[in-house]
Amino acid sequence: MGNIRKVHFLISMLAIGMALMPSARVAAQQRKFYVYVNATAQDGLGQQLVYQLREKIEASSHLAEADSEDNSLFQLHVVTLDPGPSNPYGQQATVYSVVLSGTQLDGNPGKLLLDQWVGTCGNERITECASSIIASADNDMTPIVQTLRSQSPSKGK
Repeated sequence: MGNIRKVHFLISMLAIGMALMPSARVAAQQRKFYVYVNATAQDGLGQQLVYQLREKIEASSHLAEADSEDNSLFQLHVVTLDPGPSNPYGQQATVYSVVLSGTQLDGNPGKLLLDQWVGTCGNERITECASSIIASADNDMTPIVQTLRSQSPSKGK
Protein backbone atom coordinates (compact mmCIF):
# COMPACT_ATOMS: atom_id res chain seq x y z
CA MET A 1 0.00 0.00 0.00
CA GLY A 2 1.51 3.36 -1.01
CA ASN A 3 2.21 6.00 1.63
CA ILE A 4 -0.65 8.26 0.52
CA ARG A 5 -3.12 5.37 0.42
CA LYS A 6 -1.87 4.21 3.84
CA VAL A 7 -2.41 7.66 5.36
CA HIS A 8 -5.89 7.99 3.81
CA PHE A 9 -6.83 4.51 5.06
CA LEU A 10 -5.60 5.27 8.58
CA ILE A 11 -7.35 8.63 8.68
CA SER A 12 -10.59 6.99 7.51
CA MET A 13 -10.30 4.30 10.19
CA LEU A 14 -9.63 6.90 12.87
CA ALA A 15 -12.51 9.10 11.71
CA ILE A 16 -14.88 6.13 11.94
CA GLY A 17 -13.52 5.37 15.39
CA MET A 18 -14.03 9.01 16.39
CA ALA A 19 -17.70 8.78 15.59
CA LEU A 20 -18.11 5.52 17.48
CA MET A 21 -16.05 5.98 20.61
CA PRO A 22 -16.38 8.66 23.27
CA SER A 23 -12.77 8.01 24.31
CA ALA A 24 -11.60 9.11 20.84
CA ARG A 25 -13.46 12.38 21.26
CA VAL A 26 -11.83 12.84 24.67
CA ALA A 27 -8.41 12.10 23.16
CA ALA A 28 -8.99 14.73 20.48
CA GLN A 29 -9.60 17.36 23.13
CA GLN A 30 -6.26 16.74 24.83
CA ARG A 31 -3.49 19.21 24.19
CA LYS A 32 -0.90 16.42 23.92
CA PHE A 33 -1.18 12.97 22.42
CA TYR A 34 0.39 10.12 24.35
CA VAL A 35 3.12 7.88 22.94
CA TYR A 36 4.19 4.75 24.79
CA VAL A 37 7.81 3.68 24.37
CA ASN A 38 8.26 -0.08 24.67
CA ALA A 39 12.00 -0.76 24.55
CA THR A 40 14.35 -3.72 24.66
CA ALA A 41 17.84 -2.26 24.78
CA GLN A 42 20.54 -4.44 26.34
CA ASP A 43 23.47 -2.44 24.96
CA GLY A 44 24.67 0.84 26.44
CA LEU A 45 24.24 2.92 23.28
CA GLY A 46 20.82 1.40 22.71
CA GLN A 47 19.80 2.50 26.21
CA GLN A 48 21.07 6.00 25.40
CA LEU A 49 19.06 6.00 22.16
CA VAL A 50 15.87 5.02 24.02
CA TYR A 51 16.55 7.74 26.62
CA GLN A 52 16.94 10.32 23.84
CA LEU A 53 13.71 9.14 22.15
CA ARG A 54 11.86 9.71 25.44
CA GLU A 55 13.48 13.12 25.85
CA LYS A 56 12.44 14.15 22.33
CA ILE A 57 8.84 13.07 23.00
CA GLU A 58 8.71 15.06 26.23
CA ALA A 59 10.22 18.11 24.52
CA SER A 60 7.46 18.06 21.88
CA SER A 61 4.67 20.63 22.02
CA HIS A 62 2.05 18.02 21.10
CA LEU A 63 3.41 14.65 22.30
CA ALA A 64 3.91 13.22 25.78
CA GLU A 65 5.17 9.86 26.97
CA ALA A 66 2.44 7.53 28.23
CA ASP A 67 2.95 5.40 31.32
CA SER A 68 1.39 2.35 29.66
CA GLU A 69 0.38 1.09 26.24
CA ASP A 70 -3.28 1.23 27.29
CA ASN A 71 -2.99 4.97 27.96
CA SER A 72 -1.46 5.83 24.59
CA LEU A 73 -2.70 6.69 21.14
CA PHE A 74 0.64 5.75 19.55
CA GLN A 75 3.34 3.24 20.46
CA LEU A 76 7.03 3.11 19.60
CA HIS A 77 8.44 -0.41 19.90
CA VAL A 78 12.24 -0.23 19.99
CA VAL A 79 14.80 -3.04 19.92
CA THR A 80 18.54 -2.35 19.89
CA LEU A 81 21.59 -4.60 19.59
CA ASP A 82 25.31 -4.15 19.88
CA PRO A 83 26.80 -5.02 16.45
CA GLY A 84 29.48 -7.03 18.29
CA PRO A 85 33.24 -7.33 17.94
CA SER A 86 33.11 -7.45 14.16
CA ASN A 87 31.53 -3.99 14.16
CA PRO A 88 32.05 -2.62 10.63
CA TYR A 89 31.38 0.96 11.75
CA GLY A 90 34.76 1.56 13.40
CA GLN A 91 33.23 3.03 16.55
CA GLN A 92 30.86 2.03 19.29
CA ALA A 93 27.42 1.69 17.71
CA THR A 94 23.95 0.29 18.16
CA VAL A 95 21.69 -1.36 15.61
CA TYR A 96 18.03 -0.44 16.06
CA SER A 97 14.59 -1.43 14.87
CA VAL A 98 11.65 0.86 15.63
CA VAL A 99 8.00 0.12 14.87
CA LEU A 100 5.30 2.79 15.18
CA SER A 101 1.82 1.48 15.90
CA GLY A 102 -1.48 3.17 16.65
CA THR A 103 -4.43 2.31 18.85
CA GLN A 104 -7.59 1.38 16.99
CA LEU A 105 -10.38 3.69 18.11
CA ASP A 106 -13.19 1.29 17.24
CA GLY A 107 -12.64 -0.81 20.37
CA ASN A 108 -10.57 -3.49 18.65
CA PRO A 109 -7.66 -4.41 20.95
CA GLY A 110 -5.25 -4.87 18.04
CA LYS A 111 -2.82 -2.17 16.97
CA LEU A 112 -2.40 -0.65 13.52
CA LEU A 113 1.11 -0.76 12.06
CA LEU A 114 1.88 2.78 10.92
CA ASP A 115 5.58 2.64 10.01
CA GLN A 116 8.93 1.03 10.80
CA TRP A 117 12.61 1.93 10.66
CA VAL A 118 15.91 0.10 11.00
CA GLY A 119 19.36 1.58 11.18
CA THR A 120 22.65 1.94 12.95
CA CYS A 121 23.74 4.77 15.16
CA GLY A 122 27.26 5.56 16.35
CA ASN A 123 28.07 7.01 19.76
CA GLU A 124 28.58 10.50 18.34
CA ARG A 125 25.15 10.55 16.66
CA ILE A 126 22.74 9.23 19.33
CA THR A 127 20.85 12.53 19.73
CA GLU A 128 20.71 13.01 15.94
CA CYS A 129 19.39 9.46 15.44
CA ALA A 130 16.68 9.96 18.07
CA SER A 131 15.67 13.28 16.49
CA SER A 132 15.43 11.65 13.07
CA ILE A 133 13.28 8.77 14.37
CA ILE A 134 10.91 11.11 16.24
CA ALA A 135 10.66 13.42 13.20
CA SER A 136 9.75 10.45 10.98
CA ALA A 137 7.22 9.17 13.51
CA ASP A 138 5.76 12.66 13.90
CA ASN A 139 5.36 12.83 10.12
CA ASP A 140 3.17 9.71 10.34
CA MET A 141 1.29 10.79 13.49
CA THR A 142 0.52 14.40 12.54
CA PRO A 143 -2.17 13.68 9.89
CA ILE A 144 -3.92 11.39 12.35
CA VAL A 145 -3.74 13.93 15.16
CA GLN A 146 -5.00 16.68 12.84
CA THR A 147 -7.92 14.52 11.73
CA LEU A 148 -8.84 13.69 15.32
CA ARG A 149 -8.74 17.35 16.27
CA SER A 150 -10.79 18.40 13.23
CA GLN A 151 -13.44 15.78 14.08
CA SER A 152 -13.64 16.83 17.73
CA PRO A 153 -17.08 18.17 18.71
CA SER A 154 -15.39 20.82 20.88
CA LYS A 155 -13.45 22.30 17.94
CA GLY A 156 -13.62 26.06 18.08
CA LYS A 157 -14.84 26.18 21.69
